[in-house]
Amino acid sequence: MLANRVLYHLPDLDKGLSEIARVLRPGGRLVAITYSDLHLAQLFECVGRAPDPSPFSAENGATSISRHFGVVDHQATAGRATFRSADAILALLAAHEEFGYFSGIGLSERLSHLGFPFEATYRQALFIGSSPAPVRG
Repeated sequence: MLANRVLYHLPDLDKGLSEIARVLRPGGRLVAITYSDLHLAQLFECVGRAPDPSPFSAENGATSISRHFGVVDHQATAGRATFRSADAILALLAAHEEFGYFSGIGLSERLSHLGFPFEATYRQALFIGSSPAPVRG
């Protein structure tokens, strides 16, 4: 099963992972991709506000998955994200509007001081959970 940047949206992460482990066929695996809490840190430093720490991130994902899977492989990755303009950054930050992270900050003014292209480090992780732990009853 592939969970690509979605597990942090679950209202009850532990219950969701338990259900994934339950429905996987023998030999099945959970492949989960998620961001690091330090994802694009340079950008959020310029903005003056970062998203809240994630309930499922590169930093805590292995612990969450290991409660339901006997084996958890983890690989962190990083790279460079290049933003060619303030509009490109504003488009990315718009994806966070529903959470209100950046309301009242004056993003355009803060971004007006940046030189472009602007680079920030993206950080994410891949987890593979296999051998679901036996169901306790």
